[in-house]
Amino acid sequence: MAGDSRVILLPHIEPERICTAAARLSTKPGTCTEILDAVDPADPGDTIKNVVKLGHTSVVEHACFTVAFENVSAFVEQFVIEFRLGSYTVKSRRYVDFGEAGYVVPFFSIEDTEQEHLDFAGAEEEPERFYVMPELAYARHGGAFYRKYVDHMNFLFGEYRHLVASGVPNEDARFLLPYSFKSNFFCTMNARELGHFLKAALYGRGRKYREVNTLAKDLKGQLEAAAPRIFGDVKKPKSDDKDEEKLSVYLGKRFASERPAYRKAHVEMLSYTLKPERVVATAAAVKRTQVPTPSIKKGLNRYATNKLIEAVLTSKRPRELEQVNFTFRISNISLPTLTHVARHRMQSLVVPDFTEVGRNRSYVYPGTIKADKKLYRRYRNAIRRHRHFYQETVEPNLPPEERIYTYISGNTIDVVTTMNARELLFFFSLRTCERAQWEVRDAAKGMLRKVKRLAPNVFAKAGPNCYTLGYCTEGKMNCGRMEEVVAEFAKL
Repeated sequence: MAGDSRVILLPHIEPERICTAAARLSTKPGTCTEILDAVDPADPGDTIKNVVKLGHTSVVEHACFTVAFENVSAFVEQFVIEFRLGSYTVKSRRYVDFGEAGYVVPFFSIEDTEQEHLDFAGAEEEPERFYVMPELAYARHGGAFYRKYVDHMNFLFGEYRHLVASGVPNEDARFLLPYSFKSNFFCTMNARELGHFLKAALYGRGRKYREVNTLAKDLKGQLEAAAPRIFGDVKKPKSDDKDEEKLSVYLGKRFASERPAYRKAHVEMLSYTLKPERVVATAAAVKRTQVPTPSIKKGLNRYATNKLIEAVLTSKRPRELEQVNFTFRISNISLPTLTHVARHRMQSLVVPDFTEVGRNRSYVYPGTIKADKKLYRRYRNAIRRHRHFYQETVEPNLPPEERIYTYISGNTIDVVTTMNARELLFFFSLRTCERAQWEVRDAAKGMLRKVKRLAPNVFAKAGPNCYTLGYCTEGKMNCGRMEEVVAEFAKL
């Protein structure tokens, strides 16, 4: 619970020298290595800054950095992994017991506190720390709310430990973990994507979240020290989002009465490419024949279409599948399941502002807990107590950005995503497998049923690898039910 959250820039190799060579390559004679050898490691010059000012920011993509996020909240993890051009490795809540992981305590708007009420050395020097020390919290709320927060977090962790000790799988017990629980993960991005992250975290959608903002400032300082010519000009953009705020207010008023209190998890198909199989076959025919489009259309009977789709599906470079898209609304999924969905890069994922999550009073109730009457009763009581606590966070008028720490992992959210057929096949291979988390597996099956109706030949062998490939790829961690699973997807 102490303030041990931090971000650490790990060792890297001559980022400015490499990017300078890349920037000079286009206009200077010589090979890549000859130009690189000519760059002075101690003083690479201003080439990077000059080229980037002209808008040629792709040259900084040659510099890659790995960052360790330690003991940050789960919310920070979710914020970061939504940057699609990053690579992430996260400590799993499915396999690791988080009973003693600890949690972040938010700062609870300490800037609103009159300074004479503060009696804590260092408060003025560190006004933006996102965790709170007891003295500061007591000064802000007379100790009452801080004590309630800590007691409730300890209660949730205690309930989590009880569920695990009772035999409930970690992946189901975690739905009671507060979203303030501490996460650890590695992140690797190129310099251009890191620049996007810093701008979003410092000046964009992340600026409202103190923890995100503070970590970004720390990381920016480390990156500037490592590569000042690359990260020295990360500045606040001129645009603002006042129009976005006005739109949020309008939509909140327009649809407030239409927000249901409870909903079941389900998948909706919002839109799709018309005649998707014909589009795939047309792209395949253009690639292989180069004949005029009218001639292709005349020759694309059902047999020819199916043959072309078969060729595409067995190709090692099936880009024809990327020409067709499907848009889904996935409703009522838990925050952990959102993480599983967000990890897929080749998609356009729309996630609501996290301040909206608390308004949805729907929670996940796992089957493993429902199967035990005593545990189910205890789980429901914990949810009921949590609802009451969340309402208490509204009464002190805490900013919505700080109330996110009082969510639990079982809170649900609705998202919209668009994937092309190629990515969907990959998504299904992972997320319909018996080893996938059960929520995302159910959603993936629902998505697969819908696309099969629209493009039955493209998705004829879609499903887990045991069904698609004819053998299990999970090794010793296989489910042991391959024949049963293959039979299920053959009938899907």
